[in-house]
Amino acid sequence: ELLQVRKLSDFGRTYYTGLNVQNVHKLLRNAMLSHAFEYDIKSAAINWRLSEFLKIPRRAKPRGPLALPNEADLRQLFPITHDYLKQKKSFYDRVIQQTFRPDSEISLFEQHKLIKKAFTAVNFGAKISSGAWKNESGEYVHSEIYELFEDNGERVRFFACPDVKEFAKEQGKIDKVIIDSLKAKQSPVFSLECVKNSSGNFAKN
Repeated sequence: ELLQVRKLSDFGRTYYTGLNVQNVHKLLRNAMLSHAFEYDIKSAAINWRLSEFLKIPRRAKPRGPLALPNEADLRQLFPITHDYLKQKKSFYDRVIQQTFRPDSEISLFEQHKLIKKAFTAVNFGAKISSGAWKNESGEYVHSEIYELFEDNGERVRFFACPDVKEFAKEQGKIDKVIIDSLKAKQSPVFSLECVKNSSGNFAKN
């Protein structure tokens, strides 16, 4: 039996320390898990949000009838998110062009890896901000995305990228619809300790 020791990050993510299933080589992980399926969860959070959004009736017009949204509604309401999911390579290429200079010391391969990590962090609630705040230990910390970019110019350009800003805005809109729907149903999820911040209030991220 291998004990999995959890480590909570300042960014709201849960990691595991020491030897664990999450960080061993893929071949060893396959042997450990035997007959199991492995899924890429880089887009899991955003796909879950959209699947929940599709379950919530909405009015296409202020006085129109309630109806469940469909794929066409998603394209119209969240075009950047739709591009991210359906045209991911061209989406990343567009963001890379707006983030990195032609003479960047980072290779194109590493640029793709960095942008993928940044959007994975956004999908899990990381802030698109260069600001800092105090953690529970009283230390000032930056967002996970801030820490990813070592070059300040690249960091600033990423934060200012129109696709990045609009993507984050769309995720906020989707989150609001889901949260408002849960509140209307008086969902017991709001009483769970895992969704509360240190002040005891509901944490959106």
